Amino acid sequence: MKETMEYLSDINPSDFDLYLFHEGTLYESYKMLGAHFVNNRDVDGVRFAVWAPNARRVSVVGDFNQWDGTRHRMERIGQHGVWVLFVPGLAEGELYKYEIETPSNQITLKADPFAFFSEIRPKTASRVYNLDKYDWQDNKWMRERDRKDSYHTDACL
Repeated sequence: MKETMEYLSDINPSDFDLYLFHEGTLYESYKMLGAHFVNNRDVDGVRFAVWAPNARRVSVVGDFNQWDGTRHRMERIGQHGVWVLFVPGLAEGELYKYEIETPSNQITLKADPFAFFSEIRPKTASRVYNLDKYDWQDNKWMRERDRKDSYHTDACL
């Protein structure tokens, strides 16, 4: 556990991001929450962050730790309700969920609401995924979007 915890101070969300998140104006909150590949102190790994304000405890569980909630416990950042953990050495595609202990001591497994990739139903685990490697296929749409006057045309909602 110590090898994961010593990295936290370098990867915690900033106070300003936490302020904007709680204000409702952190428009790119997916960059703060979820699972992100990072290199921290020359160690490659994944930084997990989730908002669980009423949780007593949050852990990351997955195939990498035999779904054992005692092995990768997250650290709560102040009173913001955000929990963070760095796990060194995880590979892209690893399955994971958050194991949450509720105020009434119940243990529940939850998928990551900010996951970039997940299993196909009926399975529900999230997958670690590097969004920077995604090959977007919307070039034609983006070019057409730039040419249109979206303020004066019909929209289909």
